Amino acid sequence: MALAFVVLWFATGGLLVVEHRSGDVDLRHLMYQAATASFSYTEFGAVRRGLAGTLIRATGLPQLPGLLAFHLGFGAVVSALAVSLVRRRGGPWREQLLFLLLLAALAAVWSTDIGRTDLAVAATLALAAMAMAAGRPLVAVGCVVVGLAFHETGFLYGVPLLAALAWQAGARRPPRRRLALGAALLGAVALGYLLIDRLPHADRLTMVQAIRARLPLDTALHTDMADWALYYALSGSRGVLTSICQNLHTDGNYGLHLVSGLAVIAAFVGLMAGRPGRAWAAPLLAGLPPYAFLAAAANDFARWTLLSCFVAWLVGVLRPGGGPAAAGRAVRLRLEGALLLALLIYPSERFQVPMRVFSPLPIAERLSMRLGGPITPMPWAFLPACDRHWRDVLTVPEPRPRETDLGSLIDPRR
Repeated sequence: MALAFVVLWFATGGLLVVEHRSGDVDLRHLMYQAATASFSYTEFGAVRRGLAGTLIRATGLPQLPGLLAFHLGFGAVVSALAVSLVRRRGGPWREQLLFLLLLAALAAVWSTDIGRTDLAVAATLALAAMAMAAGRPLVAVGCVVVGLAFHETGFLYGVPLLAALAWQAGARRPPRRRLALGAALLGAVALGYLLIDRLPHADRLTMVQAIRARLPLDTALHTDMADWALYYALSGSRGVLTSICQNLHTDGNYGLHLVSGLAVIAAFVGLMAGRPGRAWAAPLLAGLPPYAFLAAAANDFARWTLLSCFVAWLVGVLRPGGGPAAAGRAVRLRLEGALLLALLIYPSERFQVPMRVFSPLPIAERLSMRLGGPITPMPWAFLPACDRHWRDVLTVPEPRPRETDLGSLIDPRR
């Protein structure tokens, strides 16, 4: 299992350690991710997605090397937790290898998108799943809350994951009172998160200027990459509407991306669980609802697909009894299928697409392009089309909140 940990960790990007030390890696292509992970509680107060920036600042490293350390550190955490779960599951060695291979397929794709918070979210989801399986739903809720501090996906995937695990546990699920308390806490946290802007925090222009100052924005492209990230981080519902506009009006491949993600999730669950049946239900319950929500409100389909597969993996590896035993030939076929899936979802140079973070199945989009299909637009095309004045978010001061007299709430004529 020590070898499995090393392989998984290197799959998430551990090889970059060697390349970075030799000076072969130019980290400036991570400018979008670096800007996104620059918000911190210690510097800006109550902000969304502030935990990643807080941890990176705590390392004392510049933003780009700190971002690399953040990615590699959580890659190691996810790898260790995954190996622990597979070892705890037990079973024939071929089935253990199948679970490790499926996770390695996800890790390899994560390695091509260094610097996102997805590995940190995955770590909190794994801890939440382990706590729920141990009959400690309140600890599991705490892990989901920590995941929310990294990114909204920590909550969007954490809630269905806990629900799927509780349903899968059957009679062995925790007492209803504790489950109800956990659900109430999650509701309170969601409400608090929606109201976080009412808490003390730095103004928008201050945050933009501070983040720009710490990034090496030495070209127009790097500046634009940082500005795109800051726009989506600070624009709130305006950015969500821009994403919806992009999906419906500017991206001719929206349907292809949506269906490709669903196909990958179904194939992943099928390879993990075997023949269609009850073993499919709980993994799909964990993975499909958040994917459907994010497919409607956002556009990083490759990311949402990986996280859906990961929560399905967690449910599968924690299934009581380990699932039905499979014949040796059936497991060998599933192992071969897992290898094929890993090759298909990996965004290799051979199947290069314009925006690989939008494409869960790059080979399908590449084939569509060769057949004369549409080309996914780049941010400099769809942002002005969907929000003509998007840069105002970064340059125009926020309107000061109007002081409200309590009497005016009672009598609107005042």
